[in-house]
Amino acid sequence: MRRLETDGAVFLSELADDAELRADILEEPVRGRDAITRVFARLETIFTSQTVTYEQRDNQRDYRVCRAVLTDGSPVEITTVAIRDSSGWVSSIAVAYYPLPRARALAARVLSDT
Repeated sequence: MRRLETDGAVFLSELADDAELRADILEEPVRGRDAITRVFARLETIFTSQTVTYEQRDNQRDYRVCRAVLTDGSPVEITTVAIRDSSGWVSSIAVAYYPLPRARALAARVLSDT
């Protein structure tokens, strides 16, 4: 599958070394650029497609909304907020999935051995 980079993964090249990822499909936050990169690489395997429907930058926040289709055929909407520090690096990413249950189940399956 080609790299989608439409959800929070689009911010990977701008992550601060000590960035934090919080997502409602994760059991706990993920900290550090390398760990976040690994999580997004695994999470992209639960999608067959993603389409950006909204993007906005407001001072130190980037907002992105995507419509996606999970590998089981379920539609899901992904809302991502990236927060930048004073130097412009992304220090925090928050991601929400709706509806949550199918996305959480698929994510748990692909992340179970991280």
